[in-house]
Amino acid sequence: MSLDSTVVTINNLLRCNFCADFQEFLETPKKYFSIPDYQREYKWDKSKIKTFVSNVMQRSKFLGIITTEVPNQPFLSVVDGQQRLTTMILMLAWLYNACADEGETETQQEIESLISFVHEGQVKFILENA
Repeated sequence: MSLDSTVVTINNLLRCNFCADFQEFLETPKKYFSIPDYQREYKWDKSKIKTFVSNVMQRSKFLGIITTEVPNQPFLSVVDGQQRLTTMILMLAWLYNACADEGETETQQEIESLISFVHEGQVKFILENA
């Protein structure tokens, strides 16, 4: 078994935009994240979410490690960090809807590019349950 790691920004993580060496390690380009069946369901309560949002807003807080398996598929299988990753995507989905309500189409499109991808002509969410 081979192991590798890389440090990425939230933006690059959600876009699956990794440095060349790490991309080579992945072998096949990745487009989305898959949550395996063995993962627990989303459980974060309001206090955990508030703490996480506060940490994100500080911009200086380490957000933790997200561990994935790398199948020879177009996705990364999330082993650890599912609660944080899901919370980030839910926050962005909320912001997407808020932008829609305010008519902020440019920001809405930017958020959409972070939380979705196009596969065979269809827009798909970047996080799916296996």
